[in-house]
Amino acid sequence: MGRLLFVTSWWAAGIALAYPIPPQTIWSLSARSELIVVGRIRKNAIEPTTPRTARFAPSHRAHIDVVEVLSGPPLVDFSVPYLASSSNGPAPARFIEGETALLFLSRYQDEWAVPALSYGARYPPDAVSLAELRSLVGLALIEQRAGAKEPSLAWPKHFGRAGNDSRKTTG
Repeated sequence: MGRLLFVTSWWAAGIALAYPIPPQTIWSLSARSELIVVGRIRKNAIEPTTPRTARFAPSHRAHIDVVEVLSGPPLVDFSVPYLASSSNGPAPARFIEGETALLFLSRYQDEWAVPALSYGARYPPDAVSLAELRSLVGLALIEQRAGAKEPSLAWPKHFGRAGNDSRKTTG
């Protein structure tokens, strides 16, 4: 009985500490991003941290080759610091080596960062889904530049993983 109570308490505590992330629309991601790219995740590397900063500092760095810039400055490649996992908060963005992703980025402390956690790194399952996403981002950017109010464009489920799946993310 004691083990069952412990396991039940541990499981309930995990639920109580969960941080649900409200869905981000294509519109809001496009509006708040300084750089939107289709990129191939070339490699992940572990970042050195000190014992004092290990809990809060980015633990990894993704190196990304730019396939296409949809919005923002022209780039060939760049890197993004990130937390590999988070037991204390919402799901961080994942960077899956060898995969092509649609990335929504903003500058933070002189580096590119994903501002929308796992929603900011999208992995379309195929070329058709990537083309659809690219078109929706383009439409959102055109309408935003014309001063349109936020439409109800939401992420359709078939457009790929949010980036917070269990695939290997380190090299």
